[in-house]
Amino acid sequence: MIAKLLIQTFVWLIVFAVLLFVPAGTWHWPGAWVLLGFIAASSLLFGGWLAKSSPELLAERMRRADPAGSARRRQEDHLRVRRCQPDLAHRDGAR
Repeated sequence: MIAKLLIQTFVWLIVFAVLLFVPAGTWHWPGAWVLLGFIAASSLLFGGWLAKSSPELLAERMRRADPAGSARRRQEDHLRVRRCQPDLAHRDGAR
């Protein structure tokens, strides 16, 4: 569990570093390094505390969500809204 926490934290730090430093075009950006340090420290401290106090909650939070299922729900919600729009537009024009 702790190994997975360390790997996930490291991967996220790499992603954030790329998103910060590539557009900036330089590694010499103290604010970005402070932000990355804060993210790393808070992730590791909170994750360590959670692993000690409630390992089952940490395991649940580290599980990946089903992206296909969530995309499907968003599509269904979007279709429901689109079906209601003509009815709502008709009622709005009746004012």
